[in-house]
Amino acid sequence: MHHGPTDLPHPETESLRELSAALRALAADHGGAVTYTVSMGELSASPSLTAADGSRPYVPLRLPGFELRRAEAHPEHGRWFFLRARATPEAVEVDRAYDHWPAWAGESFAIGGGVPVGDVAAEMDRRDPEWRPDWVWLLDEEVVYDPPADPFTRPER
Repeated sequence: MHHGPTDLPHPETESLRELSAALRALAADHGGAVTYTVSMGELSASPSLTAADGSRPYVPLRLPGFELRRAEAHPEHGRWFFLRARATPEAVEVDRAYDHWPAWAGESFAIGGGVPVGDVAAEMDRRDPEWRPDWVWLLDEEVVYDPPADPFTRPER
């Protein structure tokens, strides 16, 4: 039975402190607010930074995405695939999505975003079965060769 990790507690890690400090500084330099979004798999990431005015500022520094994802990994419920950090010079608010396309990602995030299917499958294999989403059966190899008529209902085999 899937519990759906959405609002799980996260440790205050060095990677999170580093990301927060960098985003607060960027917010101060770009109109008082920035939003950093990233979809992330094992070795791929699609980051995006948007300023308060909607522009996409060039950022010469490297933000700690992979390090943060690894640092926040939990032995049972796994790692997030999507992260959004909204920052002002004073504060940073972080949202994570573990097993669904988050509403805040929007359609524009899909362009070049997303996570490779092999990365999703590897993540689900590592998770405790209790923390796997209801749709995990769609990752079974046989589904590629015999897709269900209704992808929202698991066929009986």
